[in-house]
Amino acid sequence: MALPIREILETDDLYRRIAANHIRRDGTLSPTAFMTGSASRRARIPDPEISVDLAALTTPELSLQRAGRPDEPDGKPNQGIVALAAAVPRGLGLTVRHNPLEESPMSKENPAHSLIEGNVGEGALAVCDRLAEIADQRMIICPIGAQCRVPRQST
Repeated sequence: MALPIREILETDDLYRRIAANHIRRDGTLSPTAFMTGSASRRARIPDPEISVDLAALTTPELSLQRAGRPDEPDGKPNQGIVALAAAVPRGLGLTVRHNPLEESPMSKENPAHSLIEGNVGEGALAVCDRLAEIADQRMIICPIGAQCRVPRQST
């Protein structure tokens, strides 16, 4: 049975999972939080399909728990969460849509899963910079091992 699709309003918050290597030495969020996994190999490739969770359908703690494969029951507790209002990526020319995931061999069911799409072409790196700058102001859970400006909450 397909999970229902919800309209995402401008005021809806989106949760983005971040890793410790997305936090700079000064405690701020790096634009690599909005780039593909290749960013860890020094290639700066903006993610054209940024995975986020619709906050209205989850909690920061559940977002971390739902992350990962079905054989990872605890999800990604070593990661952190930042929040963005849906109006932010839309204001940068990106599309935000609800894209709930059904359980599969590669992913857990996630009714809150959503996508920020369209960060491609000229100016895409600047969009990553702006997303990081804004999301940095709403760090909810700091990743374990990172020196964030906000303390890590217990999960």
